[in-house]
Amino acid sequence: MLTFDDIVDSFARVCPKKIVVSDDIRSLSYSNLQSNGSNLAAFLKKNKIIKGDRVAFLSYNRIEFAEILYATSKLGAIVMPINFRLSKEEIASIVKDANPKFFLYEREFFKTINYLVKNNFLAKNMAICIDTKNYFKLLTKTKSTNPLNLKNSKKNDNWSLMYTSGTTGKPKGVIRNHEGYYHLSSITSIELKIRKEDKALLVMPLCHANSFNFFCAYIFAGASIYIYSKPSFNCQYFFKILKKHHCTFTSLVPTHFIIMLDYMKKYNKNNIIKHKFNFMISSAPARKDTKKLILKYFKDANLYELYGSSESGWVTMLHPEEQFSHLGTVGKECVGSKAIKIMNDDRKEVKDGVIGELYASTPYNFLGYWKNKSKTKEAFIDDYVSVGDLAYRNKNGFIVLVDRKKYDYFWWREYLSFRGGKYFGKT
Repeated sequence: MLTFDDIVDSFARVCPKKIVVSDDIRSLSYSNLQSNGSNLAAFLKKNKIIKGDRVAFLSYNRIEFAEILYATSKLGAIVMPINFRLSKEEIASIVKDANPKFFLYEREFFKTINYLVKNNFLAKNMAICIDTKNYFKLLTKTKSTNPLNLKNSKKNDNWSLMYTSGTTGKPKGVIRNHEGYYHLSSITSIELKIRKEDKALLVMPLCHANSFNFFCAYIFAGASIYIYSKPSFNCQYFFKILKKHHCTFTSLVPTHFIIMLDYMKKYNKNNIIKHKFNFMISSAPARKDTKKLILKYFKDANLYELYGSSESGWVTMLHPEEQFSHLGTVGKECVGSKAIKIMNDDRKEVKDGVIGELYASTPYNFLGYWKNKSKTKEAFIDDYVSVGDLAYRNKNGFIVLVDRKKYDYFWWREYLSFRGGKYFGKT
């Protein structure tokens, strides 16, 4: 079973010149990613980062994300993407909880880093800005005398620590290991039939599990990724990238689709994507009329819909051929997972058609919440996990979401509210 860096190393040997990740500024081949990631790992090692240390990342979507994933994976460190929409006080609370040993950040967030340093949450010499000459210098000039000595990760090592965006209570750090991501990537590849010729356009923030998971899956499959780098959604820019780089997949929330459809109506655009393309609806169910309009304006597109969580990864998938015959559902269990259990308040399984709390058992379930044994125990029944969603299984075996039992928002339940292309928070 391979870790993320093992997967990149393997492809770097068989197809070193293939471009695997791009954004608006630069592109990386497998060979480039391997070299840059190794140099970053060597730099972190020289700064005394060891297995199990947290390495935080605060940025908009950027290509450096790939290099940071490789470096942390190689060293056995834990990558810790931080939601850039949080206030400096909220970020400070997370940093205090997780105690990252190193911080990589975009220049845009210098004031936040300065706040962390001034308030003794972070040592000044343990942070580096990724959009400066110093970062590019370390990528090209910081080399290990023996690259083989960098490898210090195994499949059971923790690799990611991602904080859920709670509106009540304290955000919780979700822990997942390399083995979990390997299973998640392989099952995503099966469900979406990912080919090496495919290219994902990742729009959702890489600090959220949605884009993080799809990033790993497309790397796993030997496919390519284009990173949407703007902090807000712009239809013209989105379609320009999609067509220019011949992208074949993207995952969006319903709000994105509504914005796109309004744009196409306003400017009388039709069938703007003239190649085979997969749309994924995530974070919230889309209405029937929205789905019909998507397929009207994108005649060659396939439409998928998923339900999942930071804790359990993908739980169910609704496939293109099921969109209208099973409208209102979120599909059935992804391959490789146990059957979902719907439980009552006594944690007893209920009959089909009866609403209860949804418990999922996937081969990539999270390991627990960071330094929070009580919440971890509360989430699990044996190898089943609940995040508080209420649902029922209908007579055809499809899962229907009803409501939330707990009133804290996780990544897949967020609605991105855009007005004029700008983010205004949850709705």
